[in-house]
Amino acid sequence: MIALQALIKRGDKVSIEGGQLVIIPASGQPVPDKWLASNQAGIIREIVTVLQVPDIYVYKYFSVGQYGPHSCEGLTLYLYGVFAPREPFYPS
Repeated sequence: MIALQALIKRGDKVSIEGGQLVIIPASGQPVPDKWLASNQAGIIREIVTVLQVPDIYVYKYFSVGQYGPHSCEGLTLYLYGVFAPREPFYPS
């Protein structure tokens, strides 16, 4: 909880919107991409723990293709569980 508490103590706004972590710093400065990449998963886990949610899924990427016997066009979303990041979730 160290990273989340530190962000909140200094007045930053932290949320998960559309499956993505959003941090709006009180300083008005942008969050460094490298810092966010290193800390994002841990902060999301902290948020899920504080909210006592069993698990949530975070958007990773999408792909498009032709599916089924009639080769219908479609879209596949790839999501991963915060507490099981190596087990992707494929919504039907």
